[in-house]
Amino acid sequence: MATSKVAASGKPIKVIIICIMALGFIVLCRTYVIGNGRHKALNKTVTFTYPHDGFFLNLREYYRLLIHVQKRVDSVVTSRNSITGTIAWYPSQVYYYARIVSSSKIKNVCELGYGAGLSALLYLTMNPEVTLYSFDLFPVPSEQPLVSETLPRQGFYQNITLDYIKESDGLSHRFHQIAGNSNLSIPKFSNDNPNFKCDLISIDGSHQSPQVYFDILHFRKLAKSEISVLLDDVNDASVRKDMDRAIAEGLLKEQECLIPEQIHDENFKLFDFLKKVFCAARYLI
Repeated sequence: MATSKVAASGKPIKVIIICIMALGFIVLCRTYVIGNGRHKALNKTVTFTYPHDGFFLNLREYYRLLIHVQKRVDSVVTSRNSITGTIAWYPSQVYYYARIVSSSKIKNVCELGYGAGLSALLYLTMNPEVTLYSFDLFPVPSEQPLVSETLPRQGFYQNITLDYIKESDGLSHRFHQIAGNSNLSIPKFSNDNPNFKCDLISIDGSHQSPQVYFDILHFRKLAKSEISVLLDDVNDASVRKDMDRAIAEGLLKEQECLIPEQIHDENFKLFDFLKKVFCAARYLI
């Protein structure tokens, strides 16, 4: 008898839940439309403060783009050997970056190190109100001996993602390339745009010391007070050293450093496991 009462009392609850889900689906379909063209981003999105239903729709669109890019790469290269690592290997890092950039407070994102372009696609896709300013050498130079094994593949990634952004109506007008050595390009951009400020800064350029420190220092003039600064590959001793120097000198305050999951996303990975660390910090202005 007890079982029948539970079943009887549970039926109205199930009906209510189904009705709520149906209503939510109708509202969702009226609010968001996913583009279905090859070079078409989200046709209609809404800015929001995470968490929000639109966050997951935008994240789905981002992974659609990732798969498209990876298929292009895999169709040309016979092996993923020598392909540089990307954010796509680590779902938890993708989610972490996506959560931060999705805030309605984020309008201008400043990125040092376009690289393969997958982080750039993330910033542009996850928040339709974001304008991305990407500082890098453009194009990837092939003569640097220390990274000669990865650069050819990184350059191939870069060409694919740059073409995609430039051909996408929803992305091209929100993306700006600033080419050149960061010791010159960031200060020049700051001097040319004295009223411009970044709402989010991502530093993933040179991993050589003291260049990482200089990049942190140069971006300070462009930073709003207390904004988030994302630093990748802090597992690298030189990156960690320069970050610690910036903290010791009162430029940054470390918020947290995270180690992504040990199992990489098989859609994009090369190695079974590559330990890395990424950090979030804030400028002290």
